[in-house]
This record gives sequence, structure tokens and C-alpha cells, in this order.
Amino acid sequence: MTAGSERNNSAVYVARSWAHTDIAAGQAWLAQLPDEPWKQSAQIQFIREWAQTDPRAAADFAMKNTPSDGSAGDRTLGYVAETWARSDPQQVLAWARQLGDENARGTVLGSIITTLAGRDPQRAAVLLAELPAATQPAIASNFARAWAQKDPDGAAVWVVQLPEGDAKNRAISNIVVKKAQQDLVKTAGWLEQLPAGASRDAAVREFTSRAVGTDPEGAATWAATISDPKMRATEIERTTGQWLRKDKAAAAQWITRSPALDDAMKQRLLRGN
Repeated sequence: MTAGSERNNSAVYVARSWAHTDIAAGQAWLAQLPDEPWKQSAQIQFIREWAQTDPRAAADFAMKNTPSDGSAGDRTLGYVAETWARSDPQQVLAWARQLGDENARGTVLGSIITTLAGRDPQRAAVLLAELPAATQPAIASNFARAWAQKDPDGAAVWVVQLPEGDAKNRAISNIVVKKAQQDLVKTAGWLEQLPAGASRDAAVREFTSRAVGTDPEGAATWAATISDPKMRATEIERTTGQWLRKDKAAAAQWITRSPALDDAMKQRLLRGN
């Protein structure tokens, strides 16, 4: 173990001890440390341990003493918010709403939403609208994955109501993953009800990747319904490529007869395999 690693581990151990014995002394100890990487490690550990007993105070300290720039500071604040949301979601929500730093507010709201996904997804879904636009896609994606893990049909009802955009595209893709794992046929029936658009294309793309192993003809047929030309060509090439390696005769016949493919694409697909 290097000297740097030993110093880091020692600082983390001391920070943990202070958090469990004397918060004020721990803050004073942190304040006098030099600005070295191991100080940040100690500070993060101190905040995380503190959050177990007083998440509000730990959150206030984190806001004042850690950077809100997508780094370890954000992850620490998110951890504190998750810890707080498990015990008092209403209180942490009120605290988040008064934050002036948009990035920090997005981090905290995202943690609340993720925490609520398992116990109260409808309430969490409403909170998505409060997220800063820049953070909505990633949080919606994580939220959809968490909800779909427990209730894919409920998540599917929710996602179709979202406005078109990156958040919906990412959310619907994660929901398709869970639905397809349970029942490909039922998922295909749901896809048939989706209106044309970018979110449907995202859903179909995810579906074809799940279906191609067991039903390559169905996957290729679905890929041909994607409205975006570039995505459609990519997915047809991917699904038929796998199919050709598995059953060249059947795949070649489908390619030759498919009305969705022009002659140039048919020749390219057949030449490539």
C-alpha cells in the first residue's frame, strides 16, 4: 500500500469516528486539513456517516462544503438525499425546492424520485416535471427502470403520457426491456398501440434487440417499421445479420421478399453475409 493510500484510509477512518462521536469536533478537524485529495475522501465519509443520524444537517453541510459540478460532491449530496428520503420524503422535498443551485436541486430531486420509485411511483412520476431540463432524461431513465422492475405495465401506462423527447425515449427503452423479459408477445401487442414517432422507434429498437435471439423474423419485421430511416436501416442490418448467421436460407428469403427493403439494401445485406 502506498503512503497516499495509507493517508487516505487513515483520514476516512478518523472522519467516520468523528461522525459517530462528535460532529462539531469533526467539522473543526476537517476545516484545518490541507486541500489534498484525501481531505475530500474524509469529508465525503464524514457526511455519509452523519446522514445516518441527521440527514438535514448533513445535507446543509454538504451544500456548503462540496462542489456541485457533477463530481463526487454531487454523488455525496445524492446519497444524503436518498438516505433522507427513506425516512422523511416530504421534508427533503421541501428542502430541495428551496435550493437556488439548479444542479444541486436536480441532484436532490433525482435522488428523491429514485427512492420513491419503489414505494410510490405515481408520486415520483409527478416530481419528474420539477427537474431541471438537463437532468430529466437521465432521471426519467433510472426511474422507469426502477418502476418497470416491479410493475412494467404500470410504468408502460405512465410513459406513453410523457411528451416526446429524450426523456421519453430513454424511459420507454428501459420499460421495454422489462416487459420483453416477461412476455415478448404481449410486448409486441403493446408496441402496436404506440403512435409513430421517436419514442416508438426507441421502443421498437429495444424490442428487436430482445427478440432477435428467439424470433429473428419477427425482430426483422419490427425493425422494418421504424420510421427514422437511418435507425431503420441500422436495425434491419443488425437483425438480419444475426438471422443470416443462424439460418441463412430463411433470412435470405425474407430479405429478398420484404417490401420494406429497396433493391440496393437487399443486395447489400445479402452480399455482407
